[in-house]
Amino acid sequence: MNNHDVKKKPFYKIRWFMVFTTLLIAAVLTGCNDEDAAQSEDNGKSNVSELNEQENEQNNSVNEADNNVNDSENKNNNADNDEGNNATEPTNEEAIEEEETAEEEAESNGEFENVIAGLDPSEVEDRIKSQAEDNWDGDYEMQVFVISNQTSAYSDLLALNIDSEVKETVLNNAFKDWTFDFEMVQFVYDNQMQAYDDIQALELDTEVKEQILEDAFNDWGDDFEMVLYVYENQLEAYEEINN
Repeated sequence: MNNHDVKKKPFYKIRWFMVFTTLLIAAVLTGCNDEDAAQSEDNGKSNVSELNEQENEQNNSVNEADNNVNDSENKNNNADNDEGNNATEPTNEEAIEEEETAEEEAESNGEFENVIAGLDPSEVEDRIKSQAEDNWDGDYEMQVFVISNQTSAYSDLLALNIDSEVKETVLNNAFKDWTFDFEMVQFVYDNQMQAYDDIQALELDTEVKEQILEDAFNDWGDDFEMVLYVYENQLEAYEEINN
């Protein structure tokens, strides 16, 4: 057989072509797998993100609901506190009425306080003696005289029947001004009570007299001596002008 008669193999049966074709197919398949894997990974990430967003939305909804519940509870608590305060705190009118009622009950029950009766007798004795010694140092006759007068005035004040707010106020004011000088406390108390009685006996038969007395009280309050003094002088001046 002649060499020229030998047939050549088709190109697709040549070894190098087969190897090349195999490698090409393997490369194409690997690229496709990588692309699918990447797409799957992206899809997985997208699903995770969506799940996270849904979870965040649910958490926000839960937090918002909790806040609404807390706000509602706070409002209810504030309302309860307001109701409690309104129930426990008396109005001004109620407080005034209670005070007036207490004063009326005290007056009717004779529960007004004698400030002199609240003093310690031993302290009173010591104060009277020390004041006499200070004021009349070395003059024992005057010391005895002062001690006797002060002790007598103290006893008289101690025995006072304080059965009205006026008496209680007058005695408190006198003691506040003169403390342990009981002669002066008694003198002021007696004069103030006499002036008060005189005021109560006034005949207020005109508007002018009523206005003069009201003005005197506005200026001098419970200093009844000055109220009476101002009233009498103002009324005398008014009558002099109009007669």
